[in-house]
Amino acid sequence: MTCFYAHVRRIGFVVVLLSSTLLLWSWQWPHEDPRVFAGFGQSEHEGYLVGLKLVADEQEFQAVEGGEVIFRSRPSRLPQLIPSTLGGVIALEHGRSFRSLYGHLDPDSLDSSVQTLELEDVVGRFGPYGFNSGSSLHLEIFDLEQDLRVNPLLLLPRREKTTRPVVQAVYLRPVNAEGSLNPVPVPVQGSVVTVPSGNWQLELEAMDSMGGAVASRITPHSYTVRVNGEENFRIAHDTVGVRDGNLRLSGRRTHQEFYDESGAVKLSTIELGDASLEVVIEVRDHVGNLTQRSFRVDPTAAE
Repeated sequence: MTCFYAHVRRIGFVVVLLSSTLLLWSWQWPHEDPRVFAGFGQSEHEGYLVGLKLVADEQEFQAVEGGEVIFRSRPSRLPQLIPSTLGGVIALEHGRSFRSLYGHLDPDSLDSSVQTLELEDVVGRFGPYGFNSGSSLHLEIFDLEQDLRVNPLLLLPRREKTTRPVVQAVYLRPVNAEGSLNPVPVPVQGSVVTVPSGNWQLELEAMDSMGGAVASRITPHSYTVRVNGEENFRIAHDTVGVRDGNLRLSGRRTHQEFYDESGAVKLSTIELGDASLEVVIEVRDHVGNLTQRSFRVDPTAAE
């Protein structure tokens, strides 16, 4: 029943997202040639990155859509004051419950007299402001009606992408009788892995790239696990929201529940009995490019 309701929530979000996208035909990338080097949902500072980090040759940028300025922060450069982690910040209200936020901005580039911005207007300049390694623009998109941060890659105009996610490693980590994890995982090498019967957590190291001159290493968009042909697990980097006092990916998993300390993604737990299990892991990017890893899990032969 839990799986059924999870599917209903995902379908409901997709319907809302598609409907919103039809209305958001005027949205644009904040720069003509931006490169994404950090993506929505990936691990950052023991939490999720809830937007995108973009770089471009020119540091002036535009809004993703015209809107009303509802927040503007120009933090002082005085060293005795607490600095802003995002440097200069500006937020726009676009109507239809959507807002966008831009960070790592040069405070001197923010014009306090401007209250409304059109698509062609320059918002400001981004750069090495706040806690920012290098010079980048931080972009977030909010859906206030759903009380969620939405992956901007799902709403902005689709850019050409031919690369596929890369699966670097797959592990099986034993789960003991108390439900805790054994610290030593078993790497899955080749098409068959043999382990003792019991419960095993699937873990994955994978990455995606948006290409371009600046090297990017972003998280793939979605992960699906099938066991003996049936879907066992699925999660996607669609939204991040607060539930039960915790920031959760797609309303489901906290950062600690999704990422291992090493940075590997914790997928599902499989139960291995006397019979072999056929496992398929599907990893997709935000435009649907697929990388698949298949293997069989055999129980250790009885002595």
